[in-house]
Amino acid sequence: METVGNQAPSSQRSSLHNLFIIGSESDSIFRGSASAMPYDRINMGVYSIVPGSDGVDGIQILGENCAAIYVGGNLAAEGMRDLVEVRNAFCQYQDTFQEMVYSSHVNVIVSSLGDPFSAAITPEIAQLSSRNGAVTIGVLSLPHPDEGNRYLQHSRIAMEYTRPHLDSLILLPMESVYLNFASNTMTQHIGEKISQMISRIVRGVVDAMTSQGFQNHERANDVAGFFRGSGELLVAYQEIDHIPNGPYHAIHRCLQEPFHALRRFEGAQKMMVSVCPGDSGLSLEEYLRIGQFCRSELGTETDVVVVPFTTMLRGERPFIVVFGRDIIEKRRDGFDYPYAEVPPEKAPPRLPAYYRKYYGATRRAMGHDISSF
Repeated sequence: METVGNQAPSSQRSSLHNLFIIGSESDSIFRGSASAMPYDRINMGVYSIVPGSDGVDGIQILGENCAAIYVGGNLAAEGMRDLVEVRNAFCQYQDTFQEMVYSSHVNVIVSSLGDPFSAAITPEIAQLSSRNGAVTIGVLSLPHPDEGNRYLQHSRIAMEYTRPHLDSLILLPMESVYLNFASNTMTQHIGEKISQMISRIVRGVVDAMTSQGFQNHERANDVAGFFRGSGELLVAYQEIDHIPNGPYHAIHRCLQEPFHALRRFEGAQKMMVSVCPGDSGLSLEEYLRIGQFCRSELGTETDVVVVPFTTMLRGERPFIVVFGRDIIEKRRDGFDYPYAEVPPEKAPPRLPAYYRKYYGATRRAMGHDISSF
Protein backbone atom coordinates (compact mmCIF):
# COMPACT_ATOMS: atom_id res chain seq x y z
CA MET A 1 0.00 0.00 0.00
CA GLU A 2 1.31 3.39 -0.94
CA THR A 3 0.61 6.32 1.36
CA VAL A 4 1.49 9.96 0.99
CA GLY A 5 2.15 11.08 4.53
CA ASN A 6 -0.30 13.50 6.05
CA GLN A 7 -0.84 15.93 3.18
CA ALA A 8 -4.46 16.66 2.31
CA PRO A 9 -5.72 15.29 -1.00
CA SER A 10 -6.77 17.83 -3.58
CA SER A 11 -5.08 20.65 -1.70
CA GLN A 12 -5.56 22.98 -4.66
CA ARG A 13 -9.35 22.93 -4.24
CA SER A 14 -11.35 21.79 -1.26
CA SER A 15 -14.84 20.35 -1.63
CA LEU A 16 -18.04 22.22 -0.85
CA HIS A 17 -19.40 19.05 0.77
CA ASN A 18 -17.45 16.37 2.61
CA LEU A 19 -18.36 12.90 3.81
CA PHE A 20 -16.26 11.43 6.64
CA ILE A 21 -16.77 7.73 7.32
CA ILE A 22 -15.07 6.73 10.57
CA GLY A 23 -14.20 3.20 11.65
CA SER A 24 -13.29 -0.17 10.24
CA GLU A 25 -16.84 -0.74 8.92
CA SER A 26 -16.48 2.13 6.43
CA ASP A 27 -15.74 -0.35 3.64
CA SER A 28 -19.06 -2.11 4.15
CA ILE A 29 -21.02 1.17 4.22
CA PHE A 30 -19.44 2.59 1.05
CA ARG A 31 -17.75 -0.38 -0.53
CA GLY A 32 -14.31 0.90 -1.41
CA SER A 33 -13.84 3.46 -4.12
CA ALA A 34 -16.49 1.97 -6.43
CA SER A 35 -19.41 3.78 -4.82
CA ALA A 36 -17.38 6.83 -3.81
CA MET A 37 -15.93 7.68 -7.23
CA PRO A 38 -19.10 9.27 -8.69
CA TYR A 39 -18.83 11.99 -6.02
CA ASP A 40 -15.66 13.26 -7.72
CA ARG A 41 -17.82 14.79 -10.44
CA ILE A 42 -19.97 16.82 -8.05
CA ASN A 43 -17.33 18.41 -5.82
CA MET A 44 -17.96 15.96 -3.00
CA GLY A 45 -15.09 14.77 -0.83
CA VAL A 46 -15.29 11.23 0.55
CA TYR A 47 -12.79 10.33 3.28
CA SER A 48 -12.57 7.01 5.14
CA ILE A 49 -10.81 7.21 8.50
CA VAL A 50 -9.78 3.71 9.55
CA PRO A 51 -7.39 2.11 12.07
CA GLY A 52 -3.88 1.59 10.81
CA SER A 53 -2.19 -1.81 11.05
CA ASP A 54 1.30 -3.29 10.68
CA GLY A 55 2.90 0.13 10.65
CA VAL A 56 0.55 1.50 7.95
CA ASP A 57 -0.09 5.09 8.90
CA GLY A 58 -0.86 7.87 6.46
CA ILE A 59 -3.16 8.89 3.60
CA GLN A 60 -3.91 6.78 0.56
CA ILE A 61 -5.30 8.75 -2.40
CA LEU A 62 -8.19 6.93 -4.08
CA GLY A 63 -9.38 9.71 -6.39
CA GLU A 64 -9.35 13.45 -6.90
CA ASN A 65 -11.48 14.03 -3.79
CA CYS A 66 -11.45 10.54 -2.30
CA ALA A 67 -8.95 9.23 0.23
CA ALA A 68 -8.43 6.74 3.04
CA ILE A 69 -6.73 7.99 6.20
CA TYR A 70 -5.03 5.36 8.35
CA VAL A 71 -4.57 6.40 11.99
CA GLY A 72 -2.64 4.69 14.77
CA GLY A 73 -0.61 2.23 12.74
CA ASN A 74 2.13 2.28 15.40
CA LEU A 75 -0.24 1.50 18.26
CA ALA A 76 -0.47 -1.98 19.71
CA ALA A 77 -3.82 -3.77 19.80
CA GLU A 78 -4.33 -2.63 23.40
CA GLY A 79 -3.67 0.98 22.43
CA MET A 80 -6.34 0.90 19.72
CA ARG A 81 -8.89 0.26 22.45
CA ASP A 82 -7.84 3.28 24.48
CA LEU A 83 -9.66 6.50 23.63
CA VAL A 84 -6.84 8.79 24.74
CA GLU A 85 -4.13 7.00 22.76
CA VAL A 86 -6.23 6.96 19.59
CA ARG A 87 -7.00 10.67 19.99
CA ASN A 88 -3.29 11.46 20.45
CA ALA A 89 -2.45 9.45 17.32
CA PHE A 90 -5.04 11.47 15.40
CA CYS A 91 -3.53 14.81 16.47
CA GLN A 92 -0.86 14.65 13.76
CA TYR A 93 -3.64 14.84 11.12
CA GLN A 94 -5.50 17.81 12.55
CA ASP A 95 -3.87 20.30 10.17
CA THR A 96 -4.72 18.02 7.26
CA PHE A 97 -8.38 17.82 8.26
CA GLN A 98 -8.44 21.55 8.89
CA GLU A 99 -7.46 22.02 5.24
CA MET A 100 -10.14 19.55 4.11
CA VAL A 101 -12.97 21.39 5.86
CA TYR A 102 -11.64 24.94 5.53
CA SER A 103 -14.08 26.16 2.84
CA SER A 104 -16.70 23.42 2.94
CA HIS A 105 -20.39 24.23 3.37
CA VAL A 106 -21.63 20.85 4.65
CA ASN A 107 -19.78 18.03 6.41
CA VAL A 108 -21.46 14.69 7.05
CA ILE A 109 -19.89 12.44 9.69
CA VAL A 110 -20.77 8.73 9.77
CA SER A 111 -19.63 6.79 12.81
CA SER A 112 -20.43 3.92 15.17
CA LEU A 113 -19.85 5.28 18.66
CA GLY A 114 -19.51 1.95 20.40
CA ASP A 115 -16.20 1.27 18.69
CA PRO A 116 -13.36 2.92 20.70
CA PHE A 117 -11.56 4.11 17.55
CA SER A 118 -14.67 5.88 16.25
CA ALA A 119 -15.58 7.17 19.71
CA ALA A 120 -12.18 8.89 20.00
CA ILE A 121 -12.05 10.48 16.54
CA THR A 122 -15.68 11.51 15.93
CA PRO A 123 -15.67 14.44 18.41
CA GLU A 124 -12.45 15.78 16.85
CA ILE A 125 -13.88 15.82 13.31
CA ALA A 126 -17.11 17.43 14.54
CA GLN A 127 -15.20 20.16 16.37
CA LEU A 128 -13.01 20.96 13.34
CA SER A 129 -16.10 21.18 11.13
CA SER A 130 -18.15 23.42 13.42
CA ARG A 131 -15.16 25.69 14.06
CA ASN A 132 -15.17 26.59 10.35
CA GLY A 133 -18.90 27.36 10.31
CA ALA A 134 -19.95 24.44 8.08
CA VAL A 135 -23.28 22.69 8.55
CA THR A 136 -22.19 19.60 10.49
CA ILE A 137 -24.41 16.53 10.27
CA GLY A 138 -23.74 13.43 12.35
CA VAL A 139 -25.14 10.03 11.37
CA LEU A 140 -24.21 8.15 14.52
CA SER A 141 -25.12 4.60 15.48
CA LEU A 142 -25.32 3.57 19.13
CA PRO A 143 -24.38 0.07 20.32
CA HIS A 144 -26.93 -2.56 21.30
CA PRO A 145 -27.14 -3.22 25.05
CA ASP A 146 -26.06 -6.81 24.35
CA GLU A 147 -22.63 -5.49 23.29
CA GLY A 148 -21.75 -4.77 26.91
CA ASN A 149 -21.12 -1.85 29.23
CA ARG A 150 -17.72 -0.99 27.76
CA TYR A 151 -19.19 -0.15 24.36
CA LEU A 152 -22.08 1.70 25.98
CA GLN A 153 -19.64 3.78 28.01
CA HIS A 154 -17.64 4.65 24.89
CA SER A 155 -20.80 5.85 23.16
CA ARG A 156 -21.78 8.01 26.15
CA ILE A 157 -18.38 9.70 26.27
CA ALA A 158 -18.29 10.26 22.51
CA MET A 159 -21.84 11.62 22.47
CA GLU A 160 -21.08 14.06 25.28
CA TYR A 161 -18.21 15.63 23.33
CA THR A 162 -19.73 15.35 19.84
CA ARG A 163 -23.30 16.63 20.29
CA PRO A 164 -22.38 20.30 21.05
CA HIS A 165 -20.60 20.60 17.68
CA LEU A 166 -23.37 19.17 15.49
CA ASP A 167 -26.00 21.15 13.63
CA SER A 168 -27.97 17.98 13.05
CA LEU A 169 -27.86 14.66 14.89
CA ILE A 170 -29.27 11.50 13.27
CA LEU A 171 -29.17 8.74 15.88
CA LEU A 172 -29.48 5.08 14.97
CA PRO A 173 -29.82 3.02 18.17
CA MET A 174 -29.05 -0.57 17.25
CA GLU A 175 -31.78 -1.76 19.60
CA SER A 176 -34.41 0.00 17.45
CA VAL A 177 -32.68 -0.99 14.21
CA TYR A 178 -32.70 -4.69 15.10
CA LEU A 179 -36.39 -4.53 15.93
CA ASN A 180 -37.06 -2.91 12.55
CA PHE A 181 -35.45 -5.85 10.72
CA ALA A 182 -36.49 -8.61 13.15
CA SER A 183 -39.57 -9.80 11.25
CA ASN A 184 -37.92 -10.40 7.87
CA THR A 185 -34.17 -10.90 8.40
CA MET A 186 -32.04 -13.89 9.42
CA THR A 187 -29.13 -13.33 11.79
CA GLN A 188 -26.49 -14.08 9.15
CA HIS A 189 -27.79 -11.20 6.99
CA ILE A 190 -28.30 -8.51 9.62
CA GLY A 191 -24.81 -7.01 9.23
CA GLU A 192 -25.28 -6.52 5.50
CA LYS A 193 -28.76 -5.07 6.01
CA ILE A 194 -27.54 -2.53 8.57
CA SER A 195 -24.63 -1.42 6.38
CA GLN A 196 -26.98 -0.94 3.43
CA MET A 197 -29.43 1.00 5.60
CA ILE A 198 -26.75 3.37 6.95
CA SER A 199 -25.43 3.92 3.42
CA ARG A 200 -28.91 4.82 2.17
CA ILE A 201 -29.65 7.14 5.08
CA VAL A 202 -26.40 8.98 4.34
CA ARG A 203 -27.32 9.14 0.65
CA GLY A 204 -30.69 10.55 1.67
CA VAL A 205 -28.70 13.55 2.91
CA VAL A 206 -25.77 13.72 0.49
CA ASP A 207 -27.47 12.73 -2.78
CA ALA A 208 -30.48 14.90 -1.99
CA MET A 209 -28.11 17.89 -1.90
CA THR A 210 -26.01 17.04 -4.94
CA SER A 211 -28.48 15.34 -7.31
CA GLN A 212 -30.41 17.46 -9.79
CA GLY A 213 -33.69 15.65 -9.22
CA PHE A 214 -36.53 15.99 -11.75
CA GLN A 215 -36.13 19.67 -12.62
CA ASN A 216 -32.40 19.73 -13.44
CA HIS A 217 -31.39 22.08 -10.67
CA GLU A 218 -29.55 21.39 -7.42
CA ARG A 219 -31.23 21.90 -4.06
CA ALA A 220 -28.05 22.03 -2.02
CA ASN A 221 -28.92 25.25 -0.18
CA ASP A 222 -32.49 24.13 0.55
CA VAL A 223 -31.40 20.76 1.92
CA ALA A 224 -28.51 22.26 3.90
CA GLY A 225 -30.98 24.77 5.37
CA PHE A 226 -33.19 21.93 6.56
CA PHE A 227 -30.29 20.43 8.54
CA ARG A 228 -28.79 23.70 9.78
CA GLY A 229 -29.42 24.08 13.52
CA SER A 230 -32.01 21.30 13.54
CA GLY A 231 -30.69 19.43 16.59
CA GLU A 232 -31.68 15.78 16.98
CA LEU A 233 -33.75 14.53 14.05
CA LEU A 234 -36.26 11.74 13.86
CA VAL A 235 -35.42 9.33 11.04
CA ALA A 236 -37.02 6.33 9.34
CA TYR A 237 -36.09 4.20 6.33
CA GLN A 238 -37.91 1.66 4.15
CA GLU A 239 -37.48 -0.05 0.82
CA ILE A 240 -40.31 0.42 -1.68
CA ASP A 241 -41.69 -2.92 -2.86
CA HIS A 242 -42.67 -3.38 -6.49
CA ILE A 243 -46.30 -4.03 -5.66
CA PRO A 244 -49.49 -1.97 -6.05
CA ASN A 245 -49.40 0.91 -3.56
CA GLY A 246 -45.78 0.08 -2.72
CA PRO A 247 -44.82 3.71 -1.94
CA TYR A 248 -47.94 4.09 0.20
CA HIS A 249 -47.01 1.07 2.34
CA ALA A 250 -43.38 2.24 2.64
CA ILE A 251 -44.20 5.79 3.78
CA HIS A 252 -46.94 4.50 6.11
CA ARG A 253 -44.46 2.19 7.83
CA CYS A 254 -41.87 4.98 8.06
CA LEU A 255 -44.32 7.25 9.85
CA GLN A 256 -45.33 4.46 12.20
CA GLU A 257 -41.87 2.99 12.92
CA PRO A 258 -39.11 5.62 13.22
CA PHE A 259 -35.80 4.70 14.83
CA HIS A 260 -36.88 5.99 18.23
CA ALA A 261 -38.75 4.27 21.01
CA LEU A 262 -40.98 7.23 22.00
CA ARG A 263 -40.98 10.08 19.47
CA ARG A 264 -43.24 10.15 16.41
CA PHE A 265 -43.50 12.20 13.23
CA GLU A 266 -46.93 13.56 14.18
CA GLY A 267 -45.23 16.30 16.19
CA ALA A 268 -42.74 17.38 13.49
CA GLN A 269 -42.88 20.95 12.23
CA LYS A 270 -40.77 20.14 9.16
CA MET A 271 -40.20 16.91 7.26
CA MET A 272 -37.93 15.98 4.39
CA VAL A 273 -38.61 12.78 2.45
CA SER A 274 -35.66 11.66 0.32
CA VAL A 275 -36.83 9.33 -2.46
CA CYS A 276 -34.58 7.16 -4.58
CA PRO A 277 -36.70 5.79 -7.46
CA GLY A 278 -34.21 2.97 -7.97
CA ASP A 279 -32.70 1.69 -11.17
CA SER A 280 -36.06 0.81 -12.73
CA GLY A 281 -37.75 4.01 -11.53
CA LEU A 282 -41.19 4.77 -10.13
CA SER A 283 -44.26 5.90 -12.01
CA LEU A 284 -45.12 9.54 -11.38
CA GLU A 285 -48.49 8.52 -9.93
CA GLU A 286 -46.81 6.34 -7.31
CA TYR A 287 -44.21 8.98 -6.53
CA LEU A 288 -46.88 11.63 -5.91
CA ARG A 289 -48.62 9.41 -3.37
CA ILE A 290 -45.69 9.85 -0.99
CA GLY A 291 -46.17 13.58 -0.44
CA GLN A 292 -49.96 13.30 -0.61
CA PHE A 293 -50.03 10.68 2.13
CA CYS A 294 -47.67 12.68 4.38
CA ARG A 295 -49.84 15.79 4.14
CA SER A 296 -53.07 13.89 4.71
CA GLU A 297 -51.62 11.96 7.65
CA LEU A 298 -49.77 14.79 9.40
CA GLY A 299 -51.90 17.79 8.42
CA THR A 300 -51.13 20.99 6.60
CA GLU A 301 -49.32 22.51 9.60
CA THR A 302 -46.36 20.21 8.89
CA ASP A 303 -44.04 21.52 6.15
CA VAL A 304 -43.36 18.44 3.99
CA VAL A 305 -40.63 18.53 1.30
CA VAL A 306 -40.12 15.55 -1.02
CA VAL A 307 -36.66 15.39 -2.64
CA PRO A 308 -35.94 12.80 -5.37
CA PHE A 309 -32.46 11.67 -6.37
CA THR A 310 -31.15 9.13 -8.85
CA THR A 311 -29.28 5.95 -8.00
CA MET A 312 -25.66 5.24 -8.82
CA LEU A 313 -25.95 1.46 -8.53
CA ARG A 314 -27.28 -0.86 -11.20
CA GLY A 315 -30.27 -2.92 -10.14
CA GLU A 316 -30.91 -0.98 -6.93
CA ARG A 317 -34.46 -1.08 -5.59
CA PRO A 318 -36.29 2.16 -4.74
CA PHE A 319 -36.27 3.35 -1.13
CA ILE A 320 -37.22 6.34 0.99
CA VAL A 321 -35.60 8.05 3.98
CA VAL A 322 -37.73 10.34 6.16
CA PHE A 323 -36.28 13.09 8.38
CA GLY A 324 -38.37 15.05 10.88
CA ARG A 325 -37.23 18.13 12.84
CA ASP A 326 -38.63 20.47 15.50
CA ILE A 327 -40.64 17.70 17.13
CA ILE A 328 -43.36 18.94 19.48
CA GLU A 329 -44.36 16.27 21.97
CA LYS A 330 -48.11 15.73 21.77
CA ARG A 331 -50.50 14.39 24.38
CA ARG A 332 -50.95 10.64 24.08
CA ASP A 333 -54.31 8.89 24.29
CA GLY A 334 -55.16 7.51 27.72
CA PHE A 335 -53.05 10.03 29.63
CA ASP A 336 -54.63 12.96 31.47
CA TYR A 337 -52.40 15.88 32.27
CA PRO A 338 -52.78 17.21 35.85
CA TYR A 339 -54.66 20.47 36.04
CA ALA A 340 -54.73 23.21 38.63
CA GLU A 341 -58.03 23.81 40.43
CA VAL A 342 -59.29 27.35 40.06
CA PRO A 343 -60.21 28.83 43.47
CA PRO A 344 -63.87 29.88 43.86
CA GLU A 345 -64.64 33.41 42.78
CA LYS A 346 -64.74 35.85 45.62
CA ALA A 347 -67.13 38.78 46.12
CA PRO A 348 -65.76 42.17 45.06
CA PRO A 349 -63.90 43.59 48.08
CA ARG A 350 -65.44 47.05 47.81
CA LEU A 351 -69.09 45.90 48.35
CA PRO A 352 -70.66 46.44 51.77
CA ALA A 353 -70.43 43.56 54.19
CA TYR A 354 -74.12 42.61 53.72
CA TYR A 355 -73.78 42.22 49.98
CA ARG A 356 -70.51 40.32 50.32
CA LYS A 357 -72.22 37.88 52.70
CA TYR A 358 -75.23 37.53 50.39
CA TYR A 359 -72.95 37.09 47.33
CA GLY A 360 -70.96 34.35 49.05
CA ALA A 361 -74.11 32.51 50.15
CA THR A 362 -75.46 32.61 46.60
CA ARG A 363 -72.19 31.21 45.22
CA ARG A 364 -72.23 28.32 47.72
CA ALA A 365 -75.82 27.44 46.81
CA MET A 366 -75.01 27.43 43.12
CA GLY A 367 -71.92 25.31 43.67
CA HIS A 368 -73.79 22.67 45.77
CA ASP A 369 -71.48 23.17 48.71
CA ILE A 370 -71.96 20.30 51.16
CA SER A 371 -69.10 21.14 53.51
CA SER A 372 -71.55 22.06 56.37
CA PHE A 373 -73.44 18.76 56.29
